Amino acid sequence: MKTFGIGIVGTNWAARGHLPAWRMLPDRCTPVAVCTTRMDTAISAAERLGLPHAYEGFDAMLADPDIDIVSLGAPPPARTDMTLKAIAAGKHVFSCIPFAVTAADAHQMADAARRAHVVGALDAYFMWTPGYAYLKHLINDGFLGELYAVNVDFSMAQAVMPPSNYPYRWTGCAKNGTGVLPNSCSHVFHTLLHLFGPIAEIIGESRISNKLWTFDDGTTQRPEVADTAVLMAKLESGALVNIHAGRAVPTGTGLTISAYGSGGRLTARCPAYPLDRNVRITAAKPARLFEGSEEELEIPPCYFTVPTGREARDDDATASISLGRLFAHMLDAIEHGVRAQPDFQRGAHVHDIVATVERSQVERKWQRVVAEADTMI
Repeated sequence: MKTFGIGIVGTNWAARGHLPAWRMLPDRCTPVAVCTTRMDTAISAAERLGLPHAYEGFDAMLADPDIDIVSLGAPPPARTDMTLKAIAAGKHVFSCIPFAVTAADAHQMADAARRAHVVGALDAYFMWTPGYAYLKHLINDGFLGELYAVNVDFSMAQAVMPPSNYPYRWTGCAKNGTGVLPNSCSHVFHTLLHLFGPIAEIIGESRISNKLWTFDDGTTQRPEVADTAVLMAKLESGALVNIHAGRAVPTGTGLTISAYGSGGRLTARCPAYPLDRNVRITAAKPARLFEGSEEELEIPPCYFTVPTGREARDDDATASISLGRLFAHMLDAIEHGVRAQPDFQRGAHVHDIVATVERSQVERKWQRVVAEADTMI
């Protein structure tokens, strides 16, 4: 079995989130380098992160023959150019959400990866968390019966009383391709597609609710992108979906997905972004009016393990198990020539859904969602 060399791009999420998860798979991959825009910061980051090599700039790191996979944490405007360069150099790419500013950029990267026979995967990792992985098992096992409807509430407080050192001020700028639709709703769409299948039609509206970010030091920023969205969708199965996503919700309650059908109801609740151990699953079977009850289900231990990696510990990074499971799947895709999930093709499809919601807001009517192309890497 080949050991893959990993190159870390940036010192934010790629270093804090991706790197601990790559280290969950010591028999299959080795993080070897980090790059930043300046040599001094790269050296400092390499020392702090325990990486043997530091590079000034992305191009310099791409030239390292020991790097097989680029773990990309740069802001969205830089991701397209970096990804296309990595693909041209024969490197596989793991990228963040949203992985492009526009749907056209997303399709360009997906097409380039497919033509080059390299794997591009995305950190829409919710589906790989133990909670949602178990939820998928219950759905596949027929717990819900015929699916009737799904309700989603994704309430976060990113833009509520942000600290002066808030590292994501750039997410308030329109040029960066961010906002409640490409960020929060993209994660929701990835999760819905995985759990319940294709979306047939959609309509929605988004707006800027918190019109002024005020930081601890008294500085302010006027956001240019929407932080609140309400959507309705119809699945290809016929089930209805209601979605609320908010990034300026005081004491936001996190992500709740509740689905019900002829066989019962399943609800997944977590108080923030879904992580390794914060998703609770409850279930309810059909009962007469006012006589029903729900019970919390224990998530089996097998969902808290990373294949062929080291044993997961409670003190690991909070998403290291989930991302480690995703990374193991990505490595399997590379070695066996199969499609990774979620891959660039799925990411491009999610960008198309976001664009369809934006079109529905302009045209004030339901829009048909173009089906995801059935192509494989």
